Amino acid sequence: MLHASEPLLEDAGATVLQWAFPQCYYACFASTMAFFQTAGYTESSHTAVIRKSAELAIAQQYPAAMAFAVSGTKKNQELYGLTPHDHESAAIQFDPSDPGSVDLKIAQFLRSTHEHALDAKKKDLRLRTATGTVRKNLREEHWKTVAAKVGPTGLLALLYRKRIKANYGEIDAFTESGMNPGGVYQSLVRVSTIVSFVHECLIARALGDWYASVVGDWFKHIDAPFLEARRAVITELCREHS
Repeated sequence: MLHASEPLLEDAGATVLQWAFPQCYYACFASTMAFFQTAGYTESSHTAVIRKSAELAIAQQYPAAMAFAVSGTKKNQELYGLTPHDHESAAIQFDPSDPGSVDLKIAQFLRSTHEHALDAKKKDLRLRTATGTVRKNLREEHWKTVAAKVGPTGLLALLYRKRIKANYGEIDAFTESGMNPGGVYQSLVRVSTIVSFVHECLIARALGDWYASVVGDWFKHIDAPFLEARRAVITELCREHS
């Protein structure tokens, strides 16, 4: 990925973001899959991995910065790992230095993404009435059935929603006039970096002593000071939390 300060972002920010969002998602998905395979989880499809990662967030199996999710129906959603402001003015104003304001924006994004998933699953399920016709309006008990099929919505679901295809309009909000593409890009780089690092630490912890052996053999064939330093940090973190 380009460095966030590259001039290209000023000249073709929308185009860069078109590619940056799917790159961020698939980088995070790949590191999640690597962790799942190491830890013995059997989920492998996008839908299953996205759901399982949210379940792990709810179970607080991830660090607090990643351990947030929402579940439930449209009328009865349950939020995990976030403590957003609940006053009306906070919905308009955003203060990145205020944890409650940050949590509010993440919560809004989570809720809308979860509702998006519920609507999509509703169409797939095609729940029927007693006479066999497809229900147009669902009651709460029907939404509970839909919600059970969807499962919780977490970080991977947010990134998956924003991956870009030709018929997707999700990128539009990030390419409107006045939006800083460099800032958005930096955020994507930060997200993918943190998610990958967390999963590397989890993988190292799951492998135990074998991690040092495997990585040590690999470094005999390459010269990568940055990765060597990264390995040292991961090894120390695993030692502290063993």
